Amino acid sequence: MRTVLDYTGANVVEQACVDIPVPRALVGKDGIVHDEEVRSTISRTMRALIGAIESGKPHDPLR
Repeated sequence: MRTVLDYTGANVVEQACVDIPVPRALVGKDGIVHDEEVRSTISRTMRALIGAIESGKPHDPLR
């Protein structure tokens, strides 16, 4: 995904460029990830994306 985003000129949020393996065993029958370490990593990644959006750093290269 990062390669495609770089190619298209998108603003890549480095702090959100993480690989988060989620083995099926960590997902409950309800479809929710119950492993706290995985949930924490997902949460940090989402906060990085939200922070970048709120700071105005992401941009549309066509503007």
